[in-house]
Amino acid sequence: MTKIIKKFFNYLYLFHKVITKKTNFGLTNMGLIFILVLIIFLVLDTIELNTALKDIYNNVFVIFLFCFVLLFLPYNQLTFLILKKDRKNKRMKKLEFCSTKNYFFYCMKTSIFSILSISALIGILFKVNSFQYLASNINFTITLFYVFFSVLSVLWFSYLIIYKLLNEQLIEIKLNLYIAIASTINLLQVSAIKECLFSFGIILVSYRWVNYIMEENKYLKRNGA
Repeated sequence: MTKIIKKFFNYLYLFHKVITKKTNFGLTNMGLIFILVLIIFLVLDTIELNTALKDIYNNVFVIFLFCFVLLFLPYNQLTFLILKKDRKNKRMKKLEFCSTKNYFFYCMKTSIFSILSISALIGILFKVNSFQYLASNINFTITLFYVFFSVLSVLWFSYLIIYKLLNEQLIEIKLNLYIAIASTINLLQVSAIKECLFSFGIILVSYRWVNYIMEENKYLKRNGA
């Protein structure tokens, strides 16, 4: 598991290096691709096409924008906070960089942003009011938020562990604190929020995965793997 996640981060860094490389036009590769795609769709929009073809390329354009917004912009936030080769992060104190505030702020912001982006895409492609569905199904929306938050939590802590941004003992202390807080909240038996707390267990599961990754990393280091 640790090796797979490490490969993921390495590929992520290579991807970042490629898309942020400046071209001869003064733009980054990502900016150039985005402008070229916009030009192509603007040209297609001026051509007389039947309704079916227009619907197809409109959907393709929406999916492209979705990929750009959902995948690149949260990723860009990730590079600001996490990527080890980011110059600004080199000047930050490790404890400040890996603080609880940064952890919760990034996971919450990116989770909300991702849910809204996916909802917008579904609404445009299938011509449904996805935001109204989220608003009228609060338990589903909260569960979805917990799922995104949990995945991001695993990635956050995995990065700290794999690239040794903090002492493992300190990471373990932080992790145990979050498990204790999450477990305490999960014990609340308030009827108004009981259903939401059932989904809260997803976050506890993510912390258990982080604990496993930490133990696996210790085992690999002991055995020189």
